[in-house]
Amino acid sequence: MNSPDSSADDMLSLARLHEQCLDDSIFSLMGTGALATYYRFVTRSDRESLFLIRDEGTIIGAAVLSTSPHDMSGRLFRRYGLALSGPLIKGLVGSATFRTRFFKHLIAKDSTPAALALLPEIVQIFVHPDHRNQQIGSRLLNDAEGWLRVGGVNRYYIKTHNVGEQNQALPFYESRGFSRAGESTFAGELYVYFVKEIS
Repeated sequence: MNSPDSSADDMLSLARLHEQCLDDSIFSLMGTGALATYYRFVTRSDRESLFLIRDEGTIIGAAVLSTSPHDMSGRLFRRYGLALSGPLIKGLVGSATFRTRFFKHLIAKDSTPAALALLPEIVQIFVHPDHRNQQIGSRLLNDAEGWLRVGGVNRYYIKTHNVGEQNQALPFYESRGFSRAGESTFAGELYVYFVKEIS
């Protein structure tokens, strides 16, 4: 469900929720404006879809599905590079943490397992902390899977940081029917890949 008619207020609300839930992501480190630009790109792209869950009009969960994740960053920067240049420069100049992570990502090679390389990917999924353990993540995955089914797609994948025993995502994905499809390191961070067959 791509939402090209999403309002500027929706993009800002979504950006703030992303910052709250994924506070260590590169885009969160670039700030709310960069995140709003990212979500504007997602809603206008023919290769990405945005799925939202609302509670009384407020966005409480979101997922981004890409049918072409391998070139998503390049397409984003080609289309919105000028809008992202200010936050990017500010981050590079003002934050050693951002600078280090950005350059690690810039020089890193894609480490997606070959068996998954051409599949769609859930590139983000997150739920407001006050609404976790209420099946919101499952609803988001159900919505994405329904969209994929309509398009005739029967497999997709997701990756998550492998942070050991504390990672609540690992048992969640396994409970949702995902199978582990490998691990790899990207930009110095260890990821676990999960794939799911849908019918």
